[in-house]
Amino acid sequence: MRELWCPSTKPTSLVSRDSPEHTRLLDAMSSRTAWDADELARRSGMAPSSVRALLGVLELEGSVERSEQGWKRRASGERRG
Repeated sequence: MRELWCPSTKPTSLVSRDSPEHTRLLDAMSSRTAWDADELARRSGMAPSSVRALLGVLELEGSVERSEQGWKRRASGERRG
């Protein structure tokens, strides 16, 4: 209940940017070419289910974007919307 009474003013991240999984997945991605989750799992060495879960979180944070071709890293400075 305390968070409802006195919300934090600090922005929160759904995934720690220092986590190894975060780093591995973003390193495996391109800002030019979109790949599907299975290809990103192969490139990152992560389980496909973990990649799919992390992609959803990263999309909510604005770090990646989904297209008809697959997922790609959002170019730095690129705005959503």
